Amino acid sequence: MDGLLMGARELGNPLGNPLGLARKQGGASDPTANAGFFLAAPSSKWVKANGQTMAKSALAGQPWPTFEWNYSGPLTTISTAGKVMGCAYSADGNYMAVALDTTPFIAVYKRSADGYTLLANPDVLPPSAAVMGGSCIAFSGDGTYLAIASSAAPRITIYKRSGDAFTKLADPATLPGITGYSCAFSPDGTHLAVGTASSPYLQVYGRTGDVFTKLANPPSAVAAVAYSVAYSPDGNYLAATTNTTPYVQVFSRTGDTYTKLANPAILPGSAAVACAFSPDGKLLALTSSGGSFGALYTYAGGTLVKAGSSLSGLGTSKDVAFSPDSAYLAVVCDASPYIFLWRSLGDGTLSALPPPAQLVGSAAYCGEFSPDGEHFMVGSLGLSSMSFYGSSQNVTLPYTPYLYLRTR
Repeated sequence: MDGLLMGARELGNPLGNPLGLARKQGGASDPTANAGFFLAAPSSKWVKANGQTMAKSALAGQPWPTFEWNYSGPLTTISTAGKVMGCAYSADGNYMAVALDTTPFIAVYKRSADGYTLLANPDVLPPSAAVMGGSCIAFSGDGTYLAIASSAAPRITIYKRSGDAFTKLADPATLPGITGYSCAFSPDGTHLAVGTASSPYLQVYGRTGDVFTKLANPPSAVAAVAYSVAYSPDGNYLAATTNTTPYVQVFSRTGDTYTKLANPAILPGSAAVACAFSPDGKLLALTSSGGSFGALYTYAGGTLVKAGSSLSGLGTSKDVAFSPDSAYLAVVCDASPYIFLWRSLGDGTLSALPPPAQLVGSAAYCGEFSPDGEHFMVGSLGLSSMSFYGSSQNVTLPYTPYLYLRTR
């Protein structure tokens, strides 16, 4: 054995890989909700983000220390050809694509650790800039397809990736009528949802091979401009946010059929610009364009229940994202400090975290976590650049921590 690692726990839950800390691997009982104590057997095995195994030392019964996710400042800032309107990572984290407000309107980067290398432009560029932030650009779940919404025809442009090259596919036979605002792939990559500015506002395309074909509209259409769209992690639900009451609508999916579910009993207070499901499938977060509040809903079986926690003091928010382990929620907006962070306990309870010590310097238009949780990318409305914040540990030790010995 060599090396030491301090174990950490927060409010009864083991923290996930965004902090680079130990995560339990099978077999043993979980830490209990009895604040601060770990009761698993000494033989328990833990695995760190890099795959090294951990075995608990003889220091039994000691409480955990307190950990915070502290984005002190950007790891790096990368200049871009224009302002960054939206951002998407491939599920494996190897690629990141951004929507720009000026030609070439799209840029794709290949990631290696903390480095991002700009790739050659796709063979055919999008016709115009995206309109809204957040969900205007999306990868399919396997990283093979990339879609971007735009204001000019065809209003949705779809690419196929082969290695590091992105090639435009033939446009679907039926295209959105007016401005494409948002897009999202179902997790299995067989459906592409597109939010637009004209009725029916939400259009879904089914994929067969490399051909995308518009599916039948849901019997109850989206009420107005679909600013953002998002699939639940299991692919069984599709959410769309709008600028007209009820502001959020959720559809259940069965095969190629989408059925509108009942509206939540408590609706958002104003137009909802962005939405995101938590990766653990427990929450749906919305952000608002008309005030300083967003909304958080728990959902189960398609039923949305407004949570007690509210997202307040945001200004006009542009994008919302959960960390890949669902432990953190981030919102970017046009009001300083531009990035708001909360710790999420999964039941609709949020705990606000301090903003980064070094801000992005301008109103933020989009924000996205890398799939490994190590980076949070922010695109600024007033800057032709994107900033990458990295997860780091800010540790206080109110109690004696556990020690873990690394085993090969």
